[in-house]
Amino acid sequence: MEKRLVQLPDGQYVVVDALGHRIYKTFMVVGSRYTCDKNCPYCTAKITLWPGGNNHWEQMASQIERCERAGIRFEYLTMSGNGEPSKNPIGELRELRDVFDRFPHLFEYRRFQTSGNIFWNPEIFALFGHDHVFEITRVSLDSAEDMQGLCYNRDYTQAPAFQEARVVFNHCLLKANYHRLLEDIDAYIQRYGRVLHSLNLKILNTNTFDETQLSSRYSQWILDTGLGKGDVDMVVAVMNNHFERVNDYNPFFDRFEWRHPSGMLITLYARRTPYGLPNIVFYRGALVDYSLHPQHIELPEDVDLKALFNAAPEVARVRT
Repeated sequence: MEKRLVQLPDGQYVVVDALGHRIYKTFMVVGSRYTCDKNCPYCTAKITLWPGGNNHWEQMASQIERCERAGIRFEYLTMSGNGEPSKNPIGELRELRDVFDRFPHLFEYRRFQTSGNIFWNPEIFALFGHDHVFEITRVSLDSAEDMQGLCYNRDYTQAPAFQEARVVFNHCLLKANYHRLLEDIDAYIQRYGRVLHSLNLKILNTNTFDETQLSSRYSQWILDTGLGKGDVDMVVAVMNNHFERVNDYNPFFDRFEWRHPSGMLITLYARRTPYGLPNIVFYRGALVDYSLHPQHIELPEDVDLKALFNAAPEVARVRT
């Protein structure tokens, strides 16, 4: 179904389909446990330092119903951290799975953000493996180098379950690997093409709450080691010279996209808008944004999204 970027009377941008549904990128489920089998030098959970506490999973169904009543649909559902979500108790994961299965019409597909640990846990993989895409972040295509850089001991790409999965790799753009970006893209597709769903080029986030606060050693590692959002135009120029551009930047989804000759989709998230703008986060029983502010998802009654869709120019069409 066609989707268009429209501007609401209060100035904010939203993506709307022809039925008048608002389309968000993801409904992200974030747990309060910080357990993980990696010790990444850029650890998002440790940069963010969200407060712990009760997950209040019992509120999940009512909060998803709230999104449904507000006319919101999502590109995908994401099981996320803090930490490694496959380390949550399997009983809790089964209960969440049962809730999500009640709302298949709200999500185009489902993702599970993982360190790779889930591929070593057949019982939990069986819960999600048949219909989830697994999103994994790497600093190197080479497994030995990636294991050393992210401090983990078992190469998850060698686990039997990995060969049965669909995977999105987030390839971190670093000063040390940018010079071989095109070679790495081709190598990811050649090596993992059978399981690879898509490839993201990832600019690491220095601080989820406030990018001017950089006291964390994890933030400092990103500043010293990674490309920043000021390097986006350089990356876009390289990609434009080699691949077909299939989705232009827009202020809602904050991304550029290209098509590799193999057909693989490659996405660059630009980090130009406030972090997490198109996401709704479930955290400790509430719907929040990435700064833990409550999400006010109900629109005023006089906002006619179908009319805004019909009035939007052709250039407002977006691929989601």
